Amino acid sequence: MTNYKMKDDFGLDGVKFVKSIISFILAGAKKKNVSFGCTESLAHFLSNFIYEKRDKFNIKNVTLSGDLFYNKVVSNLIKKHLNPNIKTNFDPGFGIEIKL
Repeated sequence: MTNYKMKDDFGLDGVKFVKSIISFILAGAKKKNVSFGCTESLAHFLSNFIYEKRDKFNIKNVTLSGDLFYNKVVSNLIKKHLNPNIKTNFDPGFGIEIKL
């Protein structure tokens, strides 16, 4: 699994993410395995991020948008990891929108 980490409350640490991917590639992981690992890690990261912010911002609905979420594997992984108490929508519109 790749390493999605926050450098602060709302900033993704891209350097740690890239280092994680490079280490898997150098270890001989196949491209498809690295790709799936990135996708699964993104699903875990988004669900953990939303859980952390849920109580602070009283989040009940989350809308994720962009071409990435058109992929059924990605959207199903994210739905699988999110709490059923948070309604998740996928929209081809603009960026990530969290409805309060």
